[in-house]
Amino acid sequence: VKQLRSVQNLDEILGVIKVDASYSGIENIAEKISLGEDGGILIIDDNKNTIYSSVSQEKTEALADSVLNTSGSRTVTISSEEYLINTKTVEDAGWTIVAVNSLNELMENARQTRNFSFVFAMLCSLCAILILLLFTHNFLAPLNNIVSLMKEVRRGNFKVSFSSRRDD
Repeated sequence: VKQLRSVQNLDEILGVIKVDASYSGIENIAEKISLGEDGGILIIDDNKNTIYSSVSQEKTEALADSVLNTSGSRTVTISSEEYLINTKTVEDAGWTIVAVNSLNELMENARQTRNFSFVFAMLCSLCAILILLLFTHNFLAPLNNIVSLMKEVRRGNFKVSFSSRRDD
């Protein structure tokens, strides 16, 4: 509720403006915000009354005292779980809006990317080793043939011959 005063005479009240925000309107807006399965939105007023909460009662109670009239980001531990808390104070309404994100959920994509990259790097390494072995075998096969023929000659078999289809 806000009084409207005359510009010429500040003591003269011209009228009163009353704004009434329905809970369902706040709920509709807050439900469009996705902060993961373990996250949510919390709106509290200056008297620690919960205006809206999409987080558990335990988190609401744990956060109500520590985030009142603060702005910014920080991490907090609630029931041995770490959460990223972003707060913004709405001065005109006397509300503090709190976004709660589970660090485990936030880090899940990074873990999946790390694991995929590790598996991909291992597959690439195995492919490189396989290709290297194939090239090495292909390169050394004629030399191994010559060595085996030389062993035959050492044993006394002088009728061996080396046939090569290569020009190297």
